[in-house]
Amino acid sequence: MGTFRFFVTAGRGTEKFVEKEIKDKFKTVGNVRRLDGKVFFSLETRELRVEELLNLKSAERLFISVLKEETSKSIRSIASFIKGFIDKNVQHVESCLKLLELFLVEQRKNNNFGKNIRKRGSYCLLDVKEECEPDQKRRHFVNCLPIDMCECSTVKGCRDASQTKGIKDKLSEDSEKDPDARCNSSIGFRQQNALTFRVSCKCRGKLKNYKVQSEIITLLGKHLAELWQLKVDLRNPSFDVFVHINDSDLIIGLPVTQVPLSKRPYIKKFGLRCSVAWIIGHLASVEKGSVVLDPMCGAATLLVETAVAWPSAVYIGCDNNKEQLEIAQVL
Repeated sequence: MGTFRFFVTAGRGTEKFVEKEIKDKFKTVGNVRRLDGKVFFSLETRELRVEELLNLKSAERLFISVLKEETSKSIRSIASFIKGFIDKNVQHVESCLKLLELFLVEQRKNNNFGKNIRKRGSYCLLDVKEECEPDQKRRHFVNCLPIDMCECSTVKGCRDASQTKGIKDKLSEDSEKDPDARCNSSIGFRQQNALTFRVSCKCRGKLKNYKVQSEIITLLGKHLAELWQLKVDLRNPSFDVFVHINDSDLIIGLPVTQVPLSKRPYIKKFGLRCSVAWIIGHLASVEKGSVVLDPMCGAATLLVETAVAWPSAVYIGCDNNKEQLEIAQVL
């Protein structure tokens, strides 16, 4: 378990920029491979920096790679192949879930999406959209963690700060003694039966078959539920298991966030994709004291994204559409 495989999704045509960002941030990154809309790479456990992975700017979503194989089988034999792979690689599949738990802890520690915290059963939920109707709110929750992991002192039943700190200290001690211990500590997630999951499957090309796609979802969901001792929740899961099958590849991954990395909390209105805006800013080589002018700034997504990444420059935007400028002022 010394190396973990990841992949990120990226806008088509931006894969090379994603690859460059990954190589710049992680000097020991290995096995980097670009596919159409995806970039695969591996990191050693000792070099695993969760916060930096979550801060990738040019990527759309980040996944823990469970399986990647070339598609040389018929669609009907893929389901049995997946089951056989899991049976032969139980430790690997288990370690992928434990790594996901580390990402969940990191996101909860640094969560800045909202402060409205509610208690529902044994969960602490962070509400993103206060203005939603009650029956609509659950689809806007960024994270869903057991009360046991919540650091909020206002929620009845939460651990106090000293107890939560003790968990983090234990993780730190274990990682110093044994690098793999970072992924061997599940911190009571499954002991409380707090995590739930859902399998989503997409088949493309010649292998597109909705009936077999449904069979894969059912078989994989049942098999992983037994292995991980977790419940399946089709409506509001804690995380998803992503399966993508096309004419060339079979890919299984665990998305580490429910919200795409490209969805920035400081961008309130839809405009240019933030990942593309960051790439443009990166190519512009903005430096301290630079003056950046966008003569057709629209909602100013490009300027805001670049200003956040390179705050020591001066940014000027203009547009002949007053409605767009009003949106830009809200940002």
